[in-house]
Amino acid sequence: MPTLEAQAVNLADSIAYDAHDMDDGLYSGLVSEEEVFNLPLSALVRERSGAGGLDFSAVESAAVRRKLLVRGLIDLLVSSTVETTQRRLDDTGIRSVDGVRRADGILVSLGDELLEPQKKHEEFLYDRMYKHYRVNRMMRKSTSFLKELFLAYVDAPEILPDAYRRQAEQTGDLYRVAADYIAGMTDRFAQEEYTRVFLPHERT
Repeated sequence: MPTLEAQAVNLADSIAYDAHDMDDGLYSGLVSEEEVFNLPLSALVRERSGAGGLDFSAVESAAVRRKLLVRGLIDLLVSSTVETTQRRLDDTGIRSVDGVRRADGILVSLGDELLEPQKKHEEFLYDRMYKHYRVNRMMRKSTSFLKELFLAYVDAPEILPDAYRRQAEQTGDLYRVAADYIAGMTDRFAQEEYTRVFLPHERT
């Protein structure tokens, strides 16, 4: 069985992607606010927020409603994870790494009442966002974009930063070094680098 840290990281990634992708979908207009707010998981966020005095319908700004929903979603999922994990550790009496490794099942988890709503949430994102033609076009563009950068570095290693060029000379593995360099780029840096390599007269 994975360590508690590994289990926590795995679930944290899932929660972050679910919230971030929903935010992106609403911001980009790939999905509508009505669709998202009617999802079971979003309904639970609304109910929980309402109990605290927050009425989404009273918020005029779509941007603020989106932020409140995303924040509420993260809070709901994280709180459920902490409570469920603590309860499982208490119920099993596990107090050591060896105990975690010998456990019969995953200890870091959402509460059972959220498993199905989260599943429907992810299915919605997959059907309405990840398969959307605009997303697929962007993926194709990004793939071509990165491939061109990679081939440029391999074809002309002298355009690599000094540290990476020296590493390529020392290891003899230019392909690996070029791939590692690209892998460490942020989206913005990659776009600026593409402009520097292929459109040198453009200002970045």
